[in-house]
Amino acid sequence: MFAGHDTTSIGITWTLFLLGNNPEYQEKVHEELKEVFGDSESPASIKEISELKYLERVFKETLRMFPSVPIVSRKLSEDVKLGKRSIFLARKRKEKKKKNINQVVLRKILLDV
Repeated sequence: MFAGHDTTSIGITWTLFLLGNNPEYQEKVHEELKEVFGDSESPASIKEISELKYLERVFKETLRMFPSVPIVSRKLSEDVKLGKRSIFLARKRKEKKKKNINQVVLRKILLDV
């Protein structure tokens, strides 16, 4: 019943934090909102929301920088020794496709429009 509420609120909180600390981006978002909605007080339509391209990029960049559910996965190339003991995990993951799913590809989504 409550699934997704915390992740949504964290994403919005980080977005507002970053916009508050970057007034130039905040101004661009404000201009886009004025351009799409004007002085209208009616609820936003799907068409209007889909026109908010810059705001969408701001959200995506925020989620890239501060994912709501971060995962750090590493693969060791050799056993780890603590004193005389080895630490290991005897579990292997099968990759269904040949592409390297462990490679991180960073993209800059937040571009000046």
